[in-house]
Amino acid sequence: MDLDIKRFMASRGCPYRCSYCFNRHYNELYAGHGNIMRYRSVDNLITEIKDVRNKYSLNVVKFVDDTFIINKVWLKEFCEKYKREVGLPFVCNIRADLTTPEIIKQLKDANCRVVYMGVESGNERMRKETLEKFISDEQILNVCKLLRENNIKIITQNMLGLPGETVEDSFKTVLFNAKCKATLPAFSMFQPYPKTAITNYAITNGFFDGDFDKLSSNYLSSTALNYKPYEKRQLENLLKLSIITAKYPWLSPLVKLLIRLPKNKIYDTIYVLSYGLSQSQAYFTISGSYSNITGIIKKVYGLFKT
Repeated sequence: MDLDIKRFMASRGCPYRCSYCFNRHYNELYAGHGNIMRYRSVDNLITEIKDVRNKYSLNVVKFVDDTFIINKVWLKEFCEKYKREVGLPFVCNIRADLTTPEIIKQLKDANCRVVYMGVESGNERMRKETLEKFISDEQILNVCKLLRENNIKIITQNMLGLPGETVEDSFKTVLFNAKCKATLPAFSMFQPYPKTAITNYAITNGFFDGDFDKLSSNYLSSTALNYKPYEKRQLENLLKLSIITAKYPWLSPLVKLLIRLPKNKIYDTIYVLSYGLSQSQAYFTISGSYSNITGIIKKVYGLFKT
C-alpha cells in the first residue's frame, strides 16, 4: 500500500476472555503479576508519533492495540491532544459493546477514518456461547449505522467454519455482514490454535482430532475441522465468495449453488479482486485515490501461494 502507514501501540493487554483469543491464556499465565491493561501516557504516545513523522514519511497512523477505546478517560485526552498536535488520519480497533455515539464523535473529530471491528459470527448464540464474546447483533448493527453516518469506514473481521457450525451457519455469518454494510467484510477460516479455550472445546466435542500438523500456514486455504468432504468443499468455496456475497447479498441463491462445485482458480481470483477493491474503498477516504489497489491485490494474491 502506498499510504506511508506506520503502526503504533498505545496499550497492551485485553480484559476480555474470548475463547478464540490468546489473551485469555496470557491473562491466566500472568494473573497476580500486575494490571492486565497497561497504558502509555498520551503525551508519550504523541511524542513518538511526532518524532516518527519528523524523521520518516508518515501519512496515516495505525494503532494496533487489541481494542483502542477501552479507557474512556484516556481516549478523551488522546483525541483532544492528537487533533491539536498531530491531526493525521488514523485507523484503530474497536468493540461494538464499548462504542457509544460520544466515542464515535471523538474519533471522528480526531480524524479517525477507518476502524476494524470483530463480528466473528453472524449467529448471536454462537458468538456468545461458543466464542464467549458477549455482544449482540443489535449492538453491532447500531454501531455500524453510527459509523456510516459519520463517514468512518468499517472493516469487519469474521470466522467461517467454527466448531459446531454447518455450512448454512457460516452462510448466515456472510449475510449478517451484508446487514452491517461494512466497507470491507473480511472473512477467514477458523483455525484451532493450541491451548485456546475454543480448541479445547473442539477436541472435547469431536470437531477436531488434536492433530495440529493439519493447520494450514494459510488461513484462507482450508479448514482443519472434521467436516465431511462435501461440507469442507462448500465451506472453502464459500470463503472465496464471501466478500462479494456480503457486498451483493442478492447473489446468495446463486452462490449457494456455486459453492457445491469443485474448488477452482476462478473463486480464488474473485476473492483477491473483491478484497483488493473493498480495502481500497476503505482507505480511499485517507488517500483520496485508488492508486494503492495494485499493491493490495498483489499482497492478497500472495496468500494463495503458500
